[in-house]
Amino acid sequence: MVTASGVALEPLTADALEEAFAVYAATWPRPLGAGAAERFATLIGHLRATDAPLAWIARREREPIAFAVAHRRDELWMLSALFVRPEEQVAGLGRALLRATLPPDDSVRGLIPSSGDPRASRLYATSGFDVAPTMRAHGRPDRHALPSGLAARDATLSDVELLSAIDRRVRGATRPAELALLLSDGARALVLERAGRSGYVLWQEGPPPLAGLPLTLVADDDATASALLWQAFADAGGEAVVDGLTATHAWAFAVAHAARLSLVPSGPLFTRGFAALPSPWLLSPFFG
Repeated sequence: MVTASGVALEPLTADALEEAFAVYAATWPRPLGAGAAERFATLIGHLRATDAPLAWIARREREPIAFAVAHRRDELWMLSALFVRPEEQVAGLGRALLRATLPPDDSVRGLIPSSGDPRASRLYATSGFDVAPTMRAHGRPDRHALPSGLAARDATLSDVELLSAIDRRVRGATRPAELALLLSDGARALVLERAGRSGYVLWQEGPPPLAGLPLTLVADDDATASALLWQAFADAGGEAVVDGLTATHAWAFAVAHAARLSLVPSGPLFTRGFAALPSPWLLSPFFG
């Protein structure tokens, strides 16, 4: 496939993951740190393998200049990554990559977490997606504010079916392979079950978006979600980054304020097919 600007779009193969990481790293203002390439290969390599028709790399004269990866689980589609080298912005390239990853069925719900780059925002807003402004809470949680009586337990691979049932109720879509991948790759998860309500939180040591605290959180109600976020803060220690907070996340804002985290504007979330975003749900940056 060749775009109007003469850039070739090719399926993203396993052999091209290193090139895709080089594009990804070039978009960040600072080095990504040790282990980032391996982590990227694990996450993006997984999606490339499970959703190969939705993974593309763009080349100009054989040199990689952009890539995009999306995935679909049940009736939920998400754009997990779309990155273009800053010095290689080509008119129409982002739109061509987005179109290559979109499902043919417009009735499928869609999610695009965005960096806030104005070119990306214009692309998504003019491609049939609604915009939701977001905030990011970050900092070291105040351990003196931790509530008592936290009772979540560690989740293991044997709990993937339980976690998937929570996903189905709240998100309307499951992701068992992704949960198993994260747990097998060193992530830690807590699950809380009480009075007919349940939820889970998952995190991994390291900076976001390839790792972080939390990576995702899904629960049946706000009280369960709040308790899980607090316990993740208690058990993990270190810096927290709670991203993608919209108007539906009043419970998370309350925890962030009580934990004395700082709030800053974050990149917008673009959605399609949602009357309202399901909640309580903190999106994983790559897996939704």
